Amino acid sequence: NTELALEHFQKDMEIAEKGDFSDAKSRALYNIGRAHSMMGDYEKALDLWLKRIPLLRSSEESAWLFHEIGRGYWEIGQYTEAMEYGQKSLTAARDGTDQYWQLNACMLVAQTQLKLDELSKAAESFKTSLDLAMIVGDKESQEAIKKALEDVNDRIVAELSTTQPEDTQ
Repeated sequence: NTELALEHFQKDMEIAEKGDFSDAKSRALYNIGRAHSMMGDYEKALDLWLKRIPLLRSSEESAWLFHEIGRGYWEIGQYTEAMEYGQKSLTAARDGTDQYWQLNACMLVAQTQLKLDELSKAAESFKTSLDLAMIVGDKESQEAIKKALEDVNDRIVAELSTTQPEDTQ
């Protein structure tokens, strides 16, 4: 039950703040935010996750949190912010050489570019995602990315065919 979990996470936060335990506070901020996102309250989740940024300690942790923030913005249709945090996640994942998080971040960037109608950029990001999925051996992601890439390419072709001048013979 998410609401019960939320109560426990909030108690965790109270203890962390009283004892000035930064690791516990960081964990509680994430967990409370996650509970809110699971209930569809992305704005509250984002507020909490943004407060957690100063507590980040590693590239991997940054990649993961920035991805969550980017996904939250994506869910509420704030695609410019989603792109910003997707790029931050990708940079952090590359800094930490974590190919799994590079894949997640690159997928978020590609999906956001698609929403922003940046089709060529989305196609490139999906290609990079496919390469990463192959490197990490994620067959399920490979199939989903191939389908997404096919859909993007179809949209590019359709867009080109509607913007090409008619043959005037």
